[in-house]
Amino acid sequence: MRLPRLPSALAEALGSRRPAALAAVAVLALAIVARLHNAWAAPVLAGYDSFGHFTYAWYVAATGRFPLPTNGWSFFHPPLWYSLVGALWNALDGVDPVHRLKIAKVVVAAGGVLHAWAAWQVVSRRFPGNLRLAFLSSAMMLLLPVELYSAGFLGNEGLHAILGTCSVLALLA
Repeated sequence: MRLPRLPSALAEALGSRRPAALAAVAVLALAIVARLHNAWAAPVLAGYDSFGHFTYAWYVAATGRFPLPTNGWSFFHPPLWYSLVGALWNALDGVDPVHRLKIAKVVVAAGGVLHAWAAWQVVSRRFPGNLRLAFLSSAMMLLLPVELYSAGFLGNEGLHAILGTCSVLALLA
């Protein structure tokens, strides 16, 4: 069996370090799979204030409007994540409610991979040619317990982190 070829720029940068690069790619792929698995396998209401986050998103889905901050737990949060989950909830009408929430968690967990890519970009620019440091920074973003396990939580924190990472990248650009 023949392995797929690496993109030319990556292959040139790696040079004779191909086995190490393949090991690094395997570790990063395993971390991504673990992150997505945690998002799917974790109980939907097991995260920080997950029930409050769910009731806010469900309220938006059911009524099409935002609640007053005093109407319930977590109702004081900014409405973007709740709007998105409410829209997803309504778009998946007929799908089991637990699966709808799991899909919402997986979408945000997949987006959280952006943190590893951003770490790679920032470290690669600051320390050009130091692939080991760039890899370690990306791996830390995927394997830190708070990142790995919070990917399985239902809540707005994951989307806020993604938007924060995008803001930092835009600032650095």
